[in-house]
Amino acid sequence: MTPHLPFVRRARYPFLPALAGRTVGGRRVVARSLASASVAASCVVMLSGCLGTTTTSLESPTPVPTVTITAAPAPAVTVTAVPEPTVVELPVEVPVEVPVETVPDPEVIPEEADIVLTTPVDNGVVAHAAGTVEPDASGNPYRYTVAAGDIAVEICTRFARYIWQLADKNGATLANPYLIHEGDTILLTANPLPEGYVIPTR
Repeated sequence: MTPHLPFVRRARYPFLPALAGRTVGGRRVVARSLASASVAASCVVMLSGCLGTTTTSLESPTPVPTVTITAAPAPAVTVTAVPEPTVVELPVEVPVEVPVETVPDPEVIPEEADIVLTTPVDNGVVAHAAGTVEPDASGNPYRYTVAAGDIAVEICTRFARYIWQLADKNGATLANPYLIHEGDTILLTANPLPEGYVIPTR
């Protein structure tokens, strides 16, 4: 169905193109023809829209991206040698012998021999007993004169006397046996008990 186009006059006036450039009734037909041509073009466009004419634009196809698949490298395998366990020898404890303290037997003090009173005997001059001796009528040592540096103990050793034997009759001289002076006289035969008497020690 052709749409009604009241503004298309070419069908009704087919002679319009032939009058182009001429003056009809004092008017230029050119302007009319150009206007008619413009209207005709508009009609064609509108007619195309009414007829549903579809204009398809040809566009270039979108390029498909190239997919590159790269294989992942195989993981490197590292082989580590496991060291052998170190064998540590532990020192063997050697038992230490604890020395046993030996307790000595109690000291046995030997018993002294019995003291037998005898006459003094001069054993000669010794260190710290260098004084002079006066004998009795029998020739036995009787009196001793202390020399410088003498010691009472050494005097006893020279004449085989005990200090107590000398102290009994020489109390003034031997009041302190460790303190005697040069020139002191000591009686050597002063025994409180008779000669030959045995003094027990136990």
